[in-house]
Amino acid sequence: MAAHHRQRFLPQNKYRRCLYVAALLALLTSVSFASASTVYYQPLNMDKQLTDREWAANLDSLRGIGIESGVIQWVQYGDETFGETNGWLAQRMQMWTQRSPVWLGLYADPEYFSRIDQPANQQAKYLDMLLDKNAKTLSAWQTWVSANTNNVQGYYLPMELSDYYFRTPASQQVLKQQLTHFTSKLDKPLAISVFASGTLSPSAFNKWLISLTQTGVHIWLQDGQGTQALPIKTRQAYFNVLACDVGVISELFIQTSVSPFHARPMTNEERSTANLSIKPCHQKLSFSLRYLRPIPHPLPLP
Repeated sequence: MAAHHRQRFLPQNKYRRCLYVAALLALLTSVSFASASTVYYQPLNMDKQLTDREWAANLDSLRGIGIESGVIQWVQYGDETFGETNGWLAQRMQMWTQRSPVWLGLYADPEYFSRIDQPANQQAKYLDMLLDKNAKTLSAWQTWVSANTNNVQGYYLPMELSDYYFRTPASQQVLKQQLTHFTSKLDKPLAISVFASGTLSPSAFNKWLISLTQTGVHIWLQDGQGTQALPIKTRQAYFNVLACDVGVISELFIQTSVSPFHARPMTNEERSTANLSIKPCHQKLSFSLRYLRPIPHPLPLP
C-alpha cells in the first residue's frame, strides 16, 4: 500500500488494489453497503484537519446507518506513529471507543507488497520479522488497550494475504504455523484481510481460507468491487463457494489511478449496478470511512 493504499502485484495484471458494497441475491434479499456492521478507518495525517466536533459528528452518524464497530487499520505505518498513544490518532480512537468497539490495527510495512513476493524461505523470514514488529507495536499500545479494554474487540494485522503470495501448500502451511504462534500470545482475537488473485481455483481458495480460520484468526475477504482487478463473474465464483466463517469487506470506492493509487467514493448508481451475490451468513464490513457517503464531514481524499 502506498502511504494510504495498497498496490498489488498479480500474475496477469501486475497491479491489484486496496481494501471493500455487497448485495445479497443468494436467498434473495437485496441490501446496500449500509448492511455492513463494521467500517474500516485508514489513518492519514491529513485527517488532523478535522476538528473534534466534526470527528464526533461523523462517529455519531455511523450508528444511524447500522455501523456498530470500527477497524483502525494501523497505528503505525513504517516510521510514522501518529504521535503514538498521546497523539491525534489515539485521541480520535478514544472518541470512537466511547461510542462503539474497535479493532486495533498494529504495524504496516510500506514495502509489504514487494517484500512478501519472495521464495518460500525468504518469505518466512520476512513474515517472522513483520510479526515481531506487530508484537512490538502492540506492546507500545498495551497501556492504551488496558484502559479501553472493554471496547477493543481485538487486534488487526494490516497485511493482506493472497493466493498469489501463498499459492503453494508449503507456503500456506508456514503461514498457518506463524499465525498460530502469533495468536497464542494474544489476549484478544486477531483478524486479517485477504484478496483473491485468481491463482487458485475458487474451491482451492476456499479450502485455504477455511484452514486459516482454524488458527482462530478472523479472515475477511475483500470483494474487489472498487479495484475490479478480476472480472465480476470471476469474483462471483469465489463468493459462491465461500465458507460462512469468512467475513466480506465491501469496497466503497472506485479506483481511478493505479500508480499512484487514487480513488473516489462509489456513487449510488455504481453501488446498485455492481453488486455481487453474497450469502447472508457472512460478517459484513466496509472499506472505508474515507469513502463512506453520506457522512457529515467527509474525510479528505489523497
